[in-house]
Amino acid sequence: MGFEKMSGITVFVAPCSSAHVAPLAASMAARVRAVRDRIPALADAPSTDDAASATLAELHHCLVALDGADVVGHLGWFEFPTFRRAPRRAVWIPEVGHSARDLDVLELLYLEASHRWADTQRQVVMLRDVEGLSADDVSALVGITDANQRVLLHRGRTRLRHQLAAEMGSP
Repeated sequence: MGFEKMSGITVFVAPCSSAHVAPLAASMAARVRAVRDRIPALADAPSTDDAASATLAELHHCLVALDGADVVGHLGWFEFPTFRRAPRRAVWIPEVGHSARDLDVLELLYLEASHRWADTQRQVVMLRDVEGLSADDVSALVGITDANQRVLLHRGRTRLRHQLAAEMGSP
């Protein structure tokens, strides 16, 4: 959650509530109808407000971007506790799982969601770099493979380096 100044507006990203479902459903259904007009062979997608509301209700998680009381975007996803037969989380965003007034809003939604997705990455960096545990110990504690631990550690360190550089004004 947080405020972000973009394009002369202030957008607040928050978890989706029941108050947001109706405007999101209307926006999603209109977008599907517009695409279906251009691509008639489009597979079934929620083109009515009721169908879009049902689709939104199925999502495991949903964030909305608000400009005042107006919904200017959303990002919803499904989360799976296991992926490729391993005990690690996976996230899937369906085609109707996102919309935004402009790319800045969509970027802000993805940024906020990525903070929620990156728990394992943060955990690996903390256990390795702060607690000083070995790679084998971290893999066993977190329940991931050694190869995945190395990838998460590399990505986490890279992300941390970029965040620190941005905060310190370095390139």
